[in-house]
Amino acid sequence: MQIEVLRPHELSPAQLGAWELIQQADETLESPFFAHEFARAAGLARSDAQVGVLKTDAGIVGFFPF
Repeated sequence: MQIEVLRPHELSPAQLGAWELIQQADETLESPFFAHEFARAAGLARSDAQVGVLKTDAGIVGFFPF
């Protein structure tokens, strides 16, 4: 597994789309607090907000905002 750490505003359109697909595929992730829009808003409010993009050979498998 590889982890790429980015600022929320640095996420590409493809990464944002993957985030949406992952969230839509799992009803336990329905909360808006799990959405990329929330991470981007946090990034506007906090200069230390980051997102870990989790990747395998198959592609993006998850996101970890912190």
